Amino acid sequence: MFLRLVQVCLILALCSSSSGFSCRWISHKFGDLHDQYLRLLREMSLSLSLSLSLSHSLSLSLSLSLSLQPQRQVWLVVEVLEQISELLNEDDSIYWNEKQMGNLLSTLERQTEGLRSCVTLSMRKNKRLASYFNQLRNLTQNPTVSTWEQIRKELLKVLSLLEFLPALSATEFTN
Repeated sequence: MFLRLVQVCLILALCSSSSGFSCRWISHKFGDLHDQYLRLLREMSLSLSLSLSLSHSLSLSLSLSLSLQPQRQVWLVVEVLEQISELLNEDDSIYWNEKQMGNLLSTLERQTEGLRSCVTLSMRKNKRLASYFNQLRNLTQNPTVSTWEQIRKELLKVLSLLEFLPALSATEFTN
C-alpha cells in the first residue's frame, strides 16, 4: 500500500514538473526580467511622435494564444523574444545607446533561456509571428532614427501584451 502511494506521488510529481504551470523560474524570475526590459526599452526613446501601421496585427495573434495550453503560451513567448533578439542583433544601424542595447539584449537572452527551461516540447514556428517580424525587418532596409523609434514603440506594445498570458501570471504558479 505504501509503495503504491509513493508511486502515485512520483507520477504526480513528474506530471506536474512537465506542466507549464509548474515552472518555478517563471514565478521567480519572469516578472523581474520582463519589467527590466520594458524599462530599458522605454528609456531608449528617441522622443519622436510616430505611428506604425503593419498589415498583420500581432495583438490578434497573441490574443488568440490565450486559449493555448500553458506550455504553448510559453513557447510563443520564447518565439517572440527570439524574434526580437534577431531583429536587434542583425542590424548595425540602430540609433539607440550601445550600453542600453547591450543590457536589453542580455536581459532578453536571460529571459529566453529561462523560459526555454520551462518548456519540454519543441513546437513549430508561428507563421503570423514570423510574418510580423519580417515586416519589422523590412522597415530596417532604409534605417532612420524615426524607423527605429517606430520599431521601439511596436516592441513595447508586443512585450507589454506578453504579461497577460495566463501561463506567465505569477499567481498561477503559487503552490
